[in-house]
Amino acid sequence: MSKLQEFLADYDNPSTRSGYQSAVYAFIKFVNHIKATGNKRTTPEEKENLERLIDTYLTEERDNKKDLMDFRTSMKDRPPLSQRQILNLVHEFLACNKIVIDHADMKRIRRKIRGGVVTTEKEFDIETIRALLRHMDLKGRSLCLTLLSSGMRIGETLQLRDSDIDLKSVPAKISLRAEYTKTQQARITFITPQAVEALREWLSVREDYLKSSNGKNQGLVKAGISKERESNGDHLFPFSQNVANQLFENAVINAGLMTKDERTNRSQIHLHMTRKFFISQMALLASSKEIPETLAGHGGNMTEAYRRYPVKQLAEEYLKVQHLLTITEEQELKSIETGFKNQLQKHSSVIAESQIEIAELKKQLAETLARVETENKMTNEIFQTIIGDPSMLITLKEMAEIVKQVKENPELLQKMAQVIEHNV
Repeated sequence: MSKLQEFLADYDNPSTRSGYQSAVYAFIKFVNHIKATGNKRTTPEEKENLERLIDTYLTEERDNKKDLMDFRTSMKDRPPLSQRQILNLVHEFLACNKIVIDHADMKRIRRKIRGGVVTTEKEFDIETIRALLRHMDLKGRSLCLTLLSSGMRIGETLQLRDSDIDLKSVPAKISLRAEYTKTQQARITFITPQAVEALREWLSVREDYLKSSNGKNQGLVKAGISKERESNGDHLFPFSQNVANQLFENAVINAGLMTKDERTNRSQIHLHMTRKFFISQMALLASSKEIPETLAGHGGNMTEAYRRYPVKQLAEEYLKVQHLLTITEEQELKSIETGFKNQLQKHSSVIAESQIEIAELKKQLAETLARVETENKMTNEIFQTIIGDPSMLITLKEMAEIVKQVKENPELLQKMAQVIEHNV
């Protein structure tokens, strides 16, 4: 086993291993004046040659400090953060192999880092995301929506296993193990109902994808070009970061959005922008700027942040913002708009009918008030007449007494009728 592979064996995180390997390969290519071939993937033969050159470098007499300084100069057009990270990775690898650069010398090398050329990115808005999703298959769509709504790094996401995600909780929760994360600290985050739906669809065909993928690899295995793929059926997304980057880039191209920065020759829309989208959207409504940073695992003291924000509070904060992380398609918006118009029309009809009923009630009320007023006037006139003729009070009293007796003795009414008829 080469020295590099022995070194990488100490790291469980595939993204960490990949980062170290890329940095050390870049360094050894520079030292040996090997020009980049332009291919994104390093072939097995190239890897074997590079690792042999690395082993040789570790045993020969060289001015390692100068090599690092010259290597740093060769990266002057790269962003400062990239320069610093690559130098640190190479420095650590060398130190683990007993090639130690003095602290003061390393400080001097880092101090020489200047602002390189940074890729100018395009705006990564809702319209752009919609366009990309239309050109993705199930695995691409589910991966993209998961990244957009969770803020996870692609390296973290590709390590997730089925047991790390709870699709039934509200909101759906993802538990990232410490070994998955860049900060080596476990954390939780969430995804939207839209991402949950996409994941369920993807999981229903994941087994078919694995069978197809393993079948395609057999020819390369027999030819000795590739190794037998490891069984990763319980991974949420059982494919490599190269596959993830490629499917995203293909969507950018097919959507007609591919442009490259003239200075860096890098795509102005890339997968890492999903993470930036999450943080910026969460920041719009979150009660504290720490909330999106905590969910995204953005450096800092995450342990202290989790003490301030327990899972329940993080979930409540997420629910407030999840509508901003949902990518509603245009046809869905039209459907919602049509539904709203239909409801509005129904309400308008109900309101019109109510107005007619109210008008009728007003008319009936006016008639009733007029009738009551007339009756009150008549009553008042009768009352005034009674007051003007006291004898009528006696007559009314007598009539009341007769009515009382009639009620008590119905036969009396019949006798009175006979008397009246006889007298008439």
